Amino acid sequence: MKIAEYLGLWLLFYAGFAVSLLLQAQTSVTSNSNGLRNVGDWIKLHWHVVIARLFLSQMFLPLIIHYIPASIGLPIWSVYGASGFISDSLLDKVLFMFGQRLGLKVEVPQEAPPHNPLNIPPAPPAAGN
Repeated sequence: MKIAEYLGLWLLFYAGFAVSLLLQAQTSVTSNSNGLRNVGDWIKLHWHVVIARLFLSQMFLPLIIHYIPASIGLPIWSVYGASGFISDSLLDKVLFMFGQRLGLKVEVPQEAPPHNPLNIPPAPPAAGN
């Protein structure tokens, strides 16, 4: 295999990873439970988690490629693209469960509370006796 073919396969892996990441970011941004305005804000808030997921995805690539059944006739380029998507999707779930212990969990509502779309001022504190 030529170096251009290897680079192409890695590019497909990164494309699969990016598609999974962008779908998750878009889902989070469109949620009403946080005040993030766009995918860029989400990535700025989660940059350390994104780097960890990318690193771990690359480490798990041989394992994922081994378990994607080649017997169904998938060409190698589709296996690499699917591997990037699958590894990031699985790592998102794993880090959601264990990320707090590893310091890789971001609670978006705590970091970026929901914005006030109607510009209603907060209620004044109740007078205590």
